[in-house]
Amino acid sequence: FLPSFALRRKAYANVLGGTRLTGFLYTETTAFIPYYISPQSEGSGGIATSDGYIITNAHVVEGADSLKVVMSDGKTYSAKLIGSDSVTDLALLKVDATGLTAAEFGDSDSLQVGDSVAAVGNPGGLQFSSSCTYGHISALNREITNSEYGYSMDCIQVDAAINPGNSGGALVNQYGQVIGIT
Repeated sequence: FLPSFALRRKAYANVLGGTRLTGFLYTETTAFIPYYISPQSEGSGGIATSDGYIITNAHVVEGADSLKVVMSDGKTYSAKLIGSDSVTDLALLKVDATGLTAAEFGDSDSLQVGDSVAAVGNPGGLQFSSSCTYGHISALNREITNSEYGYSMDCIQVDAAINPGNSGGALVNQYGQVIGIT
C-alpha cells in the first residue's frame, strides 16, 4: 500500500483559503511561508492536471478575494477560481504553471467494502500538514442529503480519520489513485 501511495505524494496539496484578503495553496512538501493574514478556513486539495488545475472543496475557498499557490519548489503563483459549486461542495482552481505532478484518478465504481484507503490532507491546519490517515471502506453509496439545499449525494463511508482541515483532500485507493474528495 505505502510504496504506491508514496510515489504520488507530490500530487496532493494543502489549501488555505476563504480569507478576506488572500488565501494559500501549497504542496505538502513545501514549508509554510508565513504571512501576516490568517485564513478564515483551511483545507486540502489535489493537483488535477500538470498544467495547473487544482481540485478542492468550495467551502475552503468561499469568500476569498484572492488566492496564492506555493509549490514544493517554493515558486508562488496567483490562483484563479475557475468554478465552484456549493451544492456538491467542489471548487476548481487554476494556476499558470506547467509540468506539475498531477494526481492519478481511479475508478470509484470498482470499490468494495473492506478496500484499503488513505485520506491525505492537513487536519488541524498547517501544524499537521502532509498528514495521511489509513482505513477501510465501511460502506458504499451512503446517501447524504445537504440540509441547506436538499441535494442528495451517494458517498463513500470510510473509517480513516478525517478532521477539519482535510476538506478538499484526496481519498486514495491502495494504488495511490484518487477515488474521492474528503
